[in-house]
Amino acid sequence: MSFLDVVRRMRGGVAAIAMVASCFAGSEIANAGPESTDPIVIGQQDWTGSTITSNIVKKLLEKMGYNVKVVPVDATAVFTGLQTGDVTFVTEIWMSSEADMAEASLKTGKTVEIGPTGLVGWDRYWYPEYVKDKCPGLPDWKALNACAKLFATPETGDKGRLLLNPEDWGGNDDERIKTLGLNFQIVHAGSEAALLAQVKAAYQRKQPILAWLYTPHWAPLAYKGEFVDLPPYTDDCPKKGFGCEKKAAPIVKFANADAEKKWPKAYALMKSFTMTNDEYGHLTGEIANEGKPLDTVVDGWIAANKDRWSKWTQ
Repeated sequence: MSFLDVVRRMRGGVAAIAMVASCFAGSEIANAGPESTDPIVIGQQDWTGSTITSNIVKKLLEKMGYNVKVVPVDATAVFTGLQTGDVTFVTEIWMSSEADMAEASLKTGKTVEIGPTGLVGWDRYWYPEYVKDKCPGLPDWKALNACAKLFATPETGDKGRLLLNPEDWGGNDDERIKTLGLNFQIVHAGSEAALLAQVKAAYQRKQPILAWLYTPHWAPLAYKGEFVDLPPYTDDCPKKGFGCEKKAAPIVKFANADAEKKWPKAYALMKSFTMTNDEYGHLTGEIANEGKPLDTVVDGWIAANKDRWSKWTQ
């Protein structure tokens, strides 16, 4: 029935117009703007890639009219925040290293996994190419003990140093080193930036270093080197002390369990948001190696990918 038909059939004059106006106003409200003006909180973890993906999603949600905040949170506290509702969405949960915490969080029923980012993460032990001249048995992990002193530092004594990610990122490396019988001492960097600074310094000076690096990331692309070949991952490896490679695994998105009901269109965007490993490595490199500001990198990706994200925001 058309607007005029409604008016003709109604005899109440002003009442008729008020009723019609009310119907049409209700239709506009249903189709416009966010479902709630309450802030959506995106948990940003402490690595460069997370700052990029968090802020891309933030700006896309803002284009949809949402009130969005990005809040720094560490890799352990992010699950607590999701469970309490203090954090609404997280763009990156690395199942290669955070699987135990993720699965425990899902069992509470207060969080949900909302699909892959399109990224596949793999955490491994890396050394510069020039190290092989002094430790020719590499990349076989069995060569490490024979070369342990090559990687030693004053703080590790006769043991080699294995420079790892921040401790709260997880990874079961203490058990892995013990099970494999490696004569190495684990030293955790305080942050991703601190770890990469030490890798860069050693590389520039051609000093031996054994460090935890991962893909997708700019560092394995920028520095010539290799990953150690540990025993291949098997499903029963965790039960036997993690004496194997960490498995390559999807990087997924998480949400508070109530998010879809409260912000269904925002939830749909989060579910659709994806990126490739190549894109991710390039974007992190723009910040770390080219010195571009975060906003410049994020805005550049948004400008170059309008055809992709415009479908996600409908």
